[in-house]
Amino acid sequence: MTSRIDQISNKVFRVEQLNPDVPDRYILSRLKFSRSSTVLDKKDAEFYRKCVNRAKSLCLSRGAYAIFPISQTSQSAVSFGKNEKIESSSIAKFLNAYSHIVLMATCSGSQIISEIESTIKAEEGAKALIMDSAASEIVDIAMDELGEIARKALLSCGLFMGKRRFSPGYGDLGLDQQILFHRLLELDKIGISVSQSFQLIPEKSVTAIAGASASQIQTETDLGQ
Repeated sequence: MTSRIDQISNKVFRVEQLNPDVPDRYILSRLKFSRSSTVLDKKDAEFYRKCVNRAKSLCLSRGAYAIFPISQTSQSAVSFGKNEKIESSSIAKFLNAYSHIVLMATCSGSQIISEIESTIKAEEGAKALIMDSAASEIVDIAMDELGEIARKALLSCGLFMGKRRFSPGYGDLGLDQQILFHRLLELDKIGISVSQSFQLIPEKSVTAIAGASASQIQTETDLGQ
């Protein structure tokens, strides 16, 4: 008899529309504005709001995730799914206490990138900077939203997903692992490709790894980035 977790393992789940709600404090913090000392006058506040609203209207957030059982964890690698393997001591440590690995990806589409590039060419630096910062926060919050969707799917199967995530570029998890994400999550179907230098295209795209287990991990604050 197939268990509920078996029914959702080794499959890609796509979310065609994510609706990230990004607090202004996140965007302002990325812009290096101090909450205690920076005050926008009416004109600057209106300009900021116009730029942020424009960025939000152009970010078409989508995502994909997949859950795989972990078959083996050594000090330097994790084996999972159907003969898949990630060679990384950072990830091996991060996932050591988990029984499943969760791969996730989100993107905000190409329209926002085209708009930012056009704004830069028009020498509207302030506008481009605000829109870029807003788009970066939007894709990060979209990842939070996607994580909650995956978390609920796992919980329905009796598994708890850890709160922390680990992305390529941290520790010894190289950017070349974006190829693995692209293949396993079929990222071309949500409009993400990978460049020869392993950069995600469009730029406002994020990938991440999380762990899941039948019991909540109490020490995950010590487990990675």
